[in-house]
Amino acid sequence: MIFEPYLVKIINHPYFQRLRHIKQLQGVEHVYPGGVHTRFSHSLGVCFLAGKVLDNLKRTFETEKSGHKISDFDKKCVTIAALCHDIVVTLGQTPLGIRLKSLNTRVTLPSCTLIRTAFSKYRL
Repeated sequence: MIFEPYLVKIINHPYFQRLRHIKQLQGVEHVYPGGVHTRFSHSLGVCFLAGKVLDNLKRTFETEKSGHKISDFDKKCVTIAALCHDIVVTLGQTPLGIRLKSLNTRVTLPSCTLIRTAFSKYRL
């Protein structure tokens, strides 16, 4: 898999790197020894496939002349969302997770901060 430079900057961020230590399949490796899969590798795969889907949709829209368009900015937004989707999910499972007991909701500040930083700092 080859990722665009703006995605590599996000992948190298500490919030994303911590996904390397969180198992996607929990304790499945005890039943299926080859079933080891981290949220890091899962997120990379989701991002890669989201980009492929958008490329195919873009080609389809262009050949059918349907009037629908997928811009480069649309692709950036979708691939960043796909890449970062597990950062929100894992907040309640790590030391960075803060749980609001009264609302029974996980705080998504680190994920939002990471995405805002990517858009502003890297001019995405």
